[in-house]
Amino acid sequence: MKYQPKPEKSLFNLAPLIDVVFLLLIFFIAASTLQGEESVYQIEIPQAKFGEQVNNDYLNFFLDENNVIYYQKHSYNSSGLIKVLANLNQKDKLDVKIYADQKTEFAAIIKLIDLLKTSGFTKISFTLHDLK
Repeated sequence: MKYQPKPEKSLFNLAPLIDVVFLLLIFFIAASTLQGEESVYQIEIPQAKFGEQVNNDYLNFFLDENNVIYYQKHSYNSSGLIKVLANLNQKDKLDVKIYADQKTEFAAIIKLIDLLKTSGFTKISFTLHDLK
């Protein structure tokens, strides 16, 4: 009869290492989803003491510090944006939310508002961060 030696016990317990890896994974997933959509366009939203929290469906437009307009991850000039606004569903006019960088020129914001108003959008709001 042949004697079979018992296998050696592992010196490393991998369970705590796997736990730490999963906790780090969960942390980074949660941290990345907590960033606002404005972080995609590298927009620094201004802060204000007073504001209103609303939870509606919005069409989100972004203005960066170089006065470039973004909608659904594409940049547009004025004529391109007019075409996009004309193609949007005219029946249910959604509210518009503008994310403008605090270094954006005022004239660019007014130009975007004019384009939106001429396309029939009347409910336009701005996004601000709470001043704490």
